[in-house]
Amino acid sequence: MMDLPQHQRLWHILIDCTRQYRVHEREIREEDIGGVVHVVTYEPLPHAREAPETETVVDCVLLKIGVDRPKAESYRDEFASLMKPLAGMLEQGPSYITLGAEIGDQGAAFCLMALGQVLGLWRVITPVDLGITGAKAMDAAGLGYVMLSGYKEEVS
Repeated sequence: MMDLPQHQRLWHILIDCTRQYRVHEREIREEDIGGVVHVVTYEPLPHAREAPETETVVDCVLLKIGVDRPKAESYRDEFASLMKPLAGMLEQGPSYITLGAEIGDQGAAFCLMALGQVLGLWRVITPVDLGITGAKAMDAAGLGYVMLSGYKEEVS
């Protein structure tokens, strides 16, 4: 388990190196609630096709995560060190749900997963890797079938 300064540092690194992108078209929904309030909701994330070419984009099915490789490389040793308290969990191939519970946010868990893949610490496994495609892949991802595999504590 991470202590508070480690947790805060991890969040700083994730915010600095990664960006979340949506995989679907923007949906704007409007509804009236009780005839009193008109509510408009929309997905604020940019679409994955808007990711700059300078980012390495990792497909996590529900989201795509852009990783700024030069920034990520500058944090390589520190990020690997921050993962040490989580080594036991990481070796078990956790899903984004488990990681999200540990670090406090499932979106940040996807960012952590993508950053670690770009740095070569592990690989993100998705339903597509398991032979599941289309709507079934989205359903499986929603159930937690986006996980890690091959955690390497030592970075080469």
